[in-house]
Amino acid sequence: MRTNQFSQFGALLKIQLRRDWVKLLAWYLFICGMVLAVAYKFTDIYGTRKEILAITPTLKSKAVVAMFGAFTLPNKPTTTQIFANEMLVFTAILLIIMNISLAVKNTRFEEDTGSLEMISALPVGRSSNLLSVLSELILINGLLGVSISVGLHFSGMVGTTSTGNWLLGLGLASCGLFFGVIALLCAEVANNASQATTLSYAVFGIAYLLRMMTDISHPRYTWWSLMGWLEKTQPYFKNNWLPLWLYLGSSLVLILIELQLNNVRDLNAGLLPERNGRATAPAWLRGVFSLQFRLNWRFALTWLIVLLLLGASYGSIFKTIGDILKSNPTMQQVFGQGAVNSANHTLRLNFLNLLNVVFAAASTIPALQLMLKLKRDESKGWLESLNATPTSRIKLFSSYLVSGIIVGILAMLVAITGAYWANVAVLGKHALYWTTFMKGFDTYVPIILLMLGLGAVLVGWLPKWINLAWFYLGYGFISIYMDGLLKIPKWAKRLTPYGWTPKVPVKNVNWTQTWLFLAIAVFLIIIGIVGYQRRDLMTER
Repeated sequence: MRTNQFSQFGALLKIQLRRDWVKLLAWYLFICGMVLAVAYKFTDIYGTRKEILAITPTLKSKAVVAMFGAFTLPNKPTTTQIFANEMLVFTAILLIIMNISLAVKNTRFEEDTGSLEMISALPVGRSSNLLSVLSELILINGLLGVSISVGLHFSGMVGTTSTGNWLLGLGLASCGLFFGVIALLCAEVANNASQATTLSYAVFGIAYLLRMMTDISHPRYTWWSLMGWLEKTQPYFKNNWLPLWLYLGSSLVLILIELQLNNVRDLNAGLLPERNGRATAPAWLRGVFSLQFRLNWRFALTWLIVLLLLGASYGSIFKTIGDILKSNPTMQQVFGQGAVNSANHTLRLNFLNLLNVVFAAASTIPALQLMLKLKRDESKGWLESLNATPTSRIKLFSSYLVSGIIVGILAMLVAITGAYWANVAVLGKHALYWTTFMKGFDTYVPIILLMLGLGAVLVGWLPKWINLAWFYLGYGFISIYMDGLLKIPKWAKRLTPYGWTPKVPVKNVNWTQTWLFLAIAVFLIIIGIVGYQRRDLMTER
């Protein structure tokens, strides 16, 4: 190892923190603010023994276990144990997304844009950038972990302990950091930023699905899931510190591997084999639309497969959802307002209503990524050759937009299809009808398009603020997904289109609202196109 391998590491870290401080602050306020806001409100929701006993059977149902994780609760659970049961896995998902985005953006993305090449020309150590990115991840995760732990100490929840507070906060931080380190490894192995992102989320997706399947059927096997380690900490109950040390120890091993890979690979090169391309382009590759297909088909296919598996995984528990929830002598606090002792069919419809929200939000992610990719490609200078041709801005803009629309609609369709066929497999003649599942498709596709319209407006008029689309999507999803557990006010839910939709398929599709959302989406898209035609092109070079 060279003595100057980490030279100027401190200077690079300062530059990265100065550049990313807005993004880091936004993530910090969003995650920490959400967790502590829930904590301070939790005593009002589940502060009495009666309220705790009412929610406990629901938390042990397979439907909730699939979404929030399985935990062994004592005979007399406290408010803090219920809090940890509901918030641990969900908060970890947000932390993992944050870490993956930061890790890939500051490593492989910087290589693709040529920024790292310019830095490498200076007297900077070969591994200095990698170490500075790792340090940034450690700082933001550590700050979040400490802030959450200290905030929980002053939350006033019944049952809080110093050990439980610190274990929950630091457990989340170590889990997020671990997946950030995995993303750094993917950035070393992959051939470009897009491939690194796909690999990182593939690992995350496999870990989540494995956690869900083992939690439902064999919780003792959850140790085989990288996300399952976090559940095994069991804050405020068994207070198991072993998973935290597993995360930190595994992270250290991966960091050593990454440093070695960083030393042996060439800049802008990956370790995965690449297939030789054609000497000449095929005849069909003549326009911007076919170019978009050629560049993004692997990305789109990956998302479609993931959503198909996600839908099938949730659909496979339809057989047990009714029987378990039917025995719960409380109002349904997760799946809507189904009455006590309601039929299995109605309970499954309420569960499907929540799944529709999950599928819609997940389908919006790849659609928005493709739309917002226009700004990123423009900033990298990759569109200069296209802009030098007679290709109009409207046509170029539309190629990204249409790609997002097609992938978003297909993603929602395959998720619903996976859930439907899994429901048929486990329920047989008692399965829900295809038309029942399609009510969710009819209701939420306009919302996917509306979110794309918002992305189009940001690309056209406010390209530096495109990340607002992600925060708006995240807020909309959380406000509905966590509504039953946190009793979010109606006005707060209606700040996004998700809060205006009827609970399909429990209720019928509101076609007036559907057409209104479609009209708003079209209007936003037109506004975005007008803005893109008028504004100056951007480049980071």
